[in-house]
Amino acid sequence: MRLAKGVLWALASLGLWLAGCSPAPDIQKPTITITQPQNGSTVSTAQITVQGTAQDNTQVARITYQLNGGQEQQITITPGQNVSFQFQVTLQQGQNTITVHAYDQANNKGSATVQVTYDPTAVHNLSGTVVSEYAGGPVAGSTLKLYKNGNLVATTLSGADGSFSFGTLAPGTYRLEAQKPGMAGSVLEGIRVPEMTSVTLIQRQAFDATATTTPPTLLITQDGTQSLEGGTFTNSIPFRVQVDTTKDYVRPMRYIYVALGRTPGSAFITNSATWTRQVFSNVEDTGNRALSGANVAGFGSASGETVYVEVVAYDFNLNRSHYLIPITFKNTSANQNNNLSSPTRVAATAITLSQAVGFFSVKSPTTLKVPVAKGTMGELTLDPEAVPEGSNLYVEVRWCYTATATPFAFDIERSTDGTNWTRVGTVGGARSSSCPDNPLDRPFFFRDASPDLTPGQTYLYRVVARGANQAPS
Repeated sequence: MRLAKGVLWALASLGLWLAGCSPAPDIQKPTITITQPQNGSTVSTAQITVQGTAQDNTQVARITYQLNGGQEQQITITPGQNVSFQFQVTLQQGQNTITVHAYDQANNKGSATVQVTYDPTAVHNLSGTVVSEYAGGPVAGSTLKLYKNGNLVATTLSGADGSFSFGTLAPGTYRLEAQKPGMAGSVLEGIRVPEMTSVTLIQRQAFDATATTTPPTLLITQDGTQSLEGGTFTNSIPFRVQVDTTKDYVRPMRYIYVALGRTPGSAFITNSATWTRQVFSNVEDTGNRALSGANVAGFGSASGETVYVEVVAYDFNLNRSHYLIPITFKNTSANQNNNLSSPTRVAATAITLSQAVGFFSVKSPTTLKVPVAKGTMGELTLDPEAVPEGSNLYVEVRWCYTATATPFAFDIERSTDGTNWTRVGTVGGARSSSCPDNPLDRPFFFRDASPDLTPGQTYLYRVVARGANQAPS
């Protein structure tokens, strides 16, 4: 009897010892990553493929998914510590929620969720280029985020040439943001899709890399209260631009530019003999102003047409905000009724700047020597806000118009084959009494600083006089 008790005691002790050495229960849940589709993305087809991976410290035993909170559906996998999965789902129109679950052998569950919008109208593309200034070099590796109604739609990086593209976009109005370490922030607000298929985003080197790179938020109205967007105006456009001082930016403001029909910037690049923008320095509020006269020359029509007011603002850290505001503009200029002849002696001079000319610096040179003909140099006048820093190439287009009837506008067009022409700019129409032999002395001009200009490529330019008729050079 004593022996039996001893045996029982020994067995009990052994059982306790074995229990004490047994492994702890597995409470670590698997991790799961959905690699496709991107969270917040929009697709134009109902059926999509979902892909991803799951990991566990022991074994991923099974994977399921739910669509819009429905029943869990089993996915065929090969169990293991690292598992890839792929399956297809059919979305309902509108926003959809896809949740994927991974279970291990102890039934621990890890989950991941993405939201995808199915919109059969999302068939549009938006491409563009990020450059360091109006005529500047490309900015590579900038993170671009595209928003619609405050929601992130897509993210991409600019390529080595500064290019980027977004696909499967639904019609609507978008906001594009760019961020890159060491660079100032840049935002383009008011991109209309599908009307706009390509945009240019300017992103400058930050003045202070340790300061905020959030661009200033602008309040753009007619007079501080009435909305400017969507309004109808005749011959003059009232505006007021205010910086929202409750939001993040770097004081003081450097410049606020306002223009009609063209992205405003340095006077050298954007102004012409018959068209100007307005500029305000070191202010957070422009006060009540108006675009009129040379600010609106060549734009609008007697019955009214949609034109964009463009506002560009730089804070002290060179963070840049660019707003596109559509309006209907009526222009009653009698020159729209004139029958016109063709512009004459159109000359295009490609100018490559081997040394950038400062954008804000008052030490900028006042003249630049450029070739105007074989063996002949001409002197091109610069203003204190001259060619932006980082600039490398632009084309100076000069011409004359000496006929009696004054054009309403000059449209500048560019081609690579002489057959297919694209309008790259518009300036107000005018006439002169003479036409100088030196191309750079001819009275009317336009500077094409488009980022898609490629050194070595041959470009052809023509100028179209516009009134009751259109007369190309």
